[in-house]
Amino acid sequence: MNKILASLATSLLLCSCMSQKQTQAFEAIKFGTAGGFTGKATGHQILLIDGSVRPIEGERSLENLSENEVELLAQQIEDVIDMSYDEPANMYKFIEIITSGKDTIRFRWGVNDEAPPKIENLFKSLTSLTSK
Repeated sequence: MNKILASLATSLLLCSCMSQKQTQAFEAIKFGTAGGFTGKATGHQILLIDGSVRPIEGERSLENLSENEVELLAQQIEDVIDMSYDEPANMYKFIEIITSGKDTIRFRWGVNDEAPPKIENLFKSLTSLTSK
Protein backbone atom coordinates (compact mmCIF):
# COMPACT_ATOMS: atom_id res chain seq x y z
CA MET A 1 0.00 0.00 0.00
CA ASN A 2 2.82 2.42 0.86
CA LYS A 3 4.50 1.69 -2.47
CA ILE A 4 1.27 2.54 -4.31
CA LEU A 5 0.89 5.83 -2.39
CA ALA A 6 4.54 6.74 -3.00
CA SER A 7 4.15 5.94 -6.71
CA LEU A 8 0.99 8.01 -6.93
CA ALA A 9 2.60 10.96 -5.14
CA THR A 10 5.63 10.80 -7.46
CA SER A 11 3.39 10.70 -10.54
CA LEU A 12 1.40 13.73 -9.38
CA LEU A 13 4.58 15.64 -8.62
CA LEU A 14 6.04 14.84 -12.05
CA CYS A 15 2.84 15.88 -13.83
CA SER A 16 2.75 19.11 -11.86
CA CYS A 17 6.37 19.90 -12.70
CA MET A 18 5.91 19.05 -16.39
CA SER A 19 2.89 21.36 -16.65
CA GLN A 20 4.72 24.17 -14.90
CA LYS A 21 7.84 23.69 -17.04
CA GLN A 22 5.80 23.91 -20.25
CA THR A 23 4.36 27.33 -19.31
CA GLN A 24 7.69 28.64 -18.04
CA ALA A 25 9.53 27.72 -21.26
CA PHE A 26 7.93 30.85 -22.72
CA GLU A 27 8.26 34.20 -21.04
CA ALA A 28 5.95 36.39 -23.07
CA ILE A 29 4.00 36.66 -26.28
CA LYS A 30 3.41 39.82 -28.32
CA PHE A 31 0.88 40.04 -31.10
CA GLY A 32 -0.98 42.56 -33.20
CA THR A 33 -0.67 44.43 -36.46
CA ALA A 34 2.10 46.61 -37.84
CA GLY A 35 3.41 48.26 -40.97
CA GLY A 36 2.00 50.86 -43.25
CA PHE A 37 3.36 54.38 -43.63
CA THR A 38 4.46 54.73 -39.99
CA GLY A 39 5.45 51.13 -39.40
CA LYS A 40 3.81 51.43 -35.97
CA ALA A 41 2.81 48.24 -34.15
CA THR A 42 -0.44 47.97 -32.22
CA GLY A 43 -1.39 45.01 -30.13
CA HIS A 44 -0.71 43.43 -26.78
CA GLN A 45 1.92 41.65 -24.75
CA ILE A 46 1.08 38.82 -22.36
CA LEU A 47 3.53 37.78 -19.65
CA LEU A 48 3.03 34.05 -19.30
CA ILE A 49 4.41 33.85 -15.77
CA ASP A 50 1.44 35.74 -14.30
CA GLY A 51 -0.98 36.23 -17.20
CA SER A 52 -0.67 40.02 -17.14
CA VAL A 53 -1.79 41.76 -20.33
CA ARG A 54 -0.84 45.22 -21.53
CA PRO A 55 -0.76 47.16 -24.77
CA ILE A 56 2.53 47.08 -26.68
CA GLU A 57 2.62 50.85 -26.35
CA GLY A 58 1.46 52.30 -23.07
CA GLU A 59 1.35 51.35 -19.45
CA ARG A 60 -2.36 50.65 -18.99
CA SER A 61 -2.75 47.02 -18.02
CA LEU A 62 -5.79 44.97 -18.91
CA GLU A 63 -7.36 42.20 -16.84
CA ASN A 64 -4.95 39.33 -16.21
CA LEU A 65 -5.57 35.99 -17.88
CA SER A 66 -6.51 33.08 -15.65
CA GLU A 67 -4.08 30.26 -14.99
CA ASN A 68 -6.23 28.02 -17.20
CA GLU A 69 -6.12 30.54 -20.09
CA VAL A 70 -2.31 30.77 -19.78
CA GLU A 71 -2.07 26.96 -19.87
CA LEU A 72 -4.21 26.81 -23.01
CA LEU A 73 -2.01 29.46 -24.67
CA ALA A 74 1.11 27.50 -23.71
CA GLN A 75 -0.36 24.42 -25.41
CA GLN A 76 -1.09 26.41 -28.57
CA ILE A 77 2.42 27.86 -28.50
CA GLU A 78 3.83 24.33 -28.29
CA ASP A 79 1.89 23.51 -31.47
CA VAL A 80 3.59 26.30 -33.47
CA ILE A 81 6.99 26.62 -31.84
CA ASP A 82 8.80 24.57 -34.50
CA MET A 83 7.05 26.27 -37.40
CA SER A 84 8.36 29.18 -39.40
CA TYR A 85 6.26 31.69 -41.31
CA ASP A 86 7.44 35.11 -42.46
CA GLU A 87 5.33 36.50 -45.31
CA PRO A 88 4.67 40.13 -44.33
CA ALA A 89 2.93 42.63 -46.57
CA ASN A 90 2.85 46.42 -46.22
CA MET A 91 0.36 45.94 -43.35
CA TYR A 92 0.83 42.70 -41.48
CA LYS A 93 -0.21 40.65 -38.45
CA PHE A 94 2.47 39.32 -36.15
CA ILE A 95 3.09 37.00 -33.23
CA GLU A 96 6.37 37.11 -31.31
CA ILE A 97 7.06 34.42 -28.73
CA ILE A 98 9.83 35.25 -26.26
CA THR A 99 11.35 32.13 -24.73
CA SER A 100 12.85 31.93 -21.26
CA GLY A 101 16.23 31.78 -23.04
CA LYS A 102 15.40 35.25 -24.47
CA ASP A 103 15.09 33.95 -28.03
CA THR A 104 12.29 35.41 -30.14
CA ILE A 105 10.22 33.27 -32.48
CA ARG A 106 8.43 35.50 -34.98
CA PHE A 107 5.52 34.91 -37.34
CA ARG A 108 4.35 37.61 -39.80
CA TRP A 109 1.74 37.64 -42.57
CA GLY A 110 -0.33 40.18 -44.50
CA VAL A 111 -3.51 41.47 -42.83
CA ASN A 112 -5.53 40.29 -45.83
CA ASP A 113 -3.79 36.90 -45.97
CA GLU A 114 -4.06 33.77 -43.88
CA ALA A 115 -1.23 32.12 -42.03
CA PRO A 116 -1.04 28.35 -41.57
CA PRO A 117 -4.05 27.19 -39.51
CA LYS A 118 -2.22 26.63 -36.20
CA ILE A 119 -0.66 30.10 -36.32
CA GLU A 120 -3.96 31.69 -37.38
CA ASN A 121 -5.76 29.88 -34.53
CA LEU A 122 -3.21 31.14 -32.01
CA PHE A 123 -3.68 34.71 -33.27
CA LYS A 124 -7.47 34.37 -33.00
CA SER A 125 -7.17 33.00 -29.47
CA LEU A 126 -4.89 35.85 -28.43
CA THR A 127 -7.21 38.43 -29.94
CA SER A 128 -10.23 36.86 -28.26
CA LEU A 129 -8.55 36.69 -24.84
CA THR A 130 -7.57 40.35 -24.91
CA SER A 131 -10.88 41.71 -26.16
CA LYS A 132 -12.91 40.66 -23.14
